[in-house]
Amino acid sequence: RFIKGTPKTARILDAGSGYGIYSLTLADRGYSVDTIDLEQGRVGALNARKRERPELDERIRTYQGSITELPFEDKSYDLIICSDVIEHIKDDVKAVSELARVLSKDGTLIITVPYHSKNNERIYPMFGHERPGYNEEQMRRILAPHKLGIERVSCYEYALGSFLFKVFNVIRFAPLMAVLFYLFYTPYLLDTLLRIGEPNGIGFKIKRQS
Repeated sequence: RFIKGTPKTARILDAGSGYGIYSLTLADRGYSVDTIDLEQGRVGALNARKRERPELDERIRTYQGSITELPFEDKSYDLIICSDVIEHIKDDVKAVSELARVLSKDGTLIITVPYHSKNNERIYPMFGHERPGYNEEQMRRILAPHKLGIERVSCYEYALGSFLFKVFNVIRFAPLMAVLFYLFYTPYLLDTLLRIGEPNGIGFKIKRQS
């Protein structure tokens, strides 16, 4: 939803791209994407996926590095996606500063992070997170020095969604996972309507303030 209407000519950065799920999806839709990730293993895995899909290879450029020191010029990207990344970074202020630096004047920054919930306060060290998560006010404080504002907020994965996610990830047999995916998908969508309990995640659509 957050990237709806993005022109195919947009300069896109997947910051903390992991194994490239967003980059590959965008490339499938005709976009060109630059990716950066700290771990060489993940960069190598994405490069291997690219080689399997020659038609996507030229649309995805991969870099290894930290989002606290991005090797890109100022204001060079129209859309930046940073999904489930900054909670892992000790200096999250520096990371957001770098994302702001490379965001174009009229660009859009998408950040998703864990929601600062009571449950995440208890379990966040188990996932290598530096903090339990963020709420809207905490994110606004980090963005404010860079004259960035939140245009839209979306919370997700409430109690039902978290339960389904845990059950689905117990399954290790890939063919069974493929079959069950759609059975889990419908009630997972229902979770966003019911909104029972605290959310597990929160997403922000961010723009420069005039």
